[in-house]
Amino acid sequence: MKKQAFYSDAPNQRETRWGLVYLAVSLVVLPALLQAGNRLLAAPLSDARLNFIYYCINFAAVVWIFRRFLSSQLRAALRIPFPTLWYAALGYLGSRALGEILTYLIFRVFPSFVNVNDRSIAQLLNQDFRLMAAATIVLVPIAEETLYRGLVFRCLYGKSPIASYLVSMGVFAAIHVVGFIGSFSPLHLLLCFAQYLPAGFCLAWCYRQTGTLLAPVIMHTLVNTVSVLTAMR
Repeated sequence: MKKQAFYSDAPNQRETRWGLVYLAVSLVVLPALLQAGNRLLAAPLSDARLNFIYYCINFAAVVWIFRRFLSSQLRAALRIPFPTLWYAALGYLGSRALGEILTYLIFRVFPSFVNVNDRSIAQLLNQDFRLMAAATIVLVPIAEETLYRGLVFRCLYGKSPIASYLVSMGVFAAIHVVGFIGSFSPLHLLLCFAQYLPAGFCLAWCYRQTGTLLAPVIMHTLVNTVSVLTAMR
């Protein structure tokens, strides 16, 4: 099996520049604006609906900014469909295995540990399952993989492969816990942060192995689909 050259395509200068600007906006400005606007409504939206609006805006902005890059990534994936699916599956299995080992070790020391982001997502699914399931399974994987693998990992890889893994994994893990700072102890959030590192590594790995962003998108979709189905129990 011949591995696709990783540098067959990358975000261009315009996509990189606007992508980095939007990354900061999506993490800080957009959530604050939506929350402020929601408070002004006579009948504020539920947390689930507000989050769905955020995911829709985020998805639309990312697809618009990276439309050329995403189109080229799709074409690349269609040229190597089997490796794309194969590495997505391997990445998913690796992520599950590493995640289970890490979770086991955490529970050995902290038996009552609960991942606060997982609990929050489960609560949002209970509020409006259809909207949140659609956002989590369809919108989130494309937007997050474009930003954290296609932009962060991809742009750093040429300078330092090790740094590209570490930074993209760290940023990916941080976005899942940053909203809970101040509400839980630093140790609790550090453990939650650590739980997302295996997935972050495997997502970057399957992108690097195939040279197409569709591989981590498929893997991310599998991870989120299983999480949604698990939350239904």
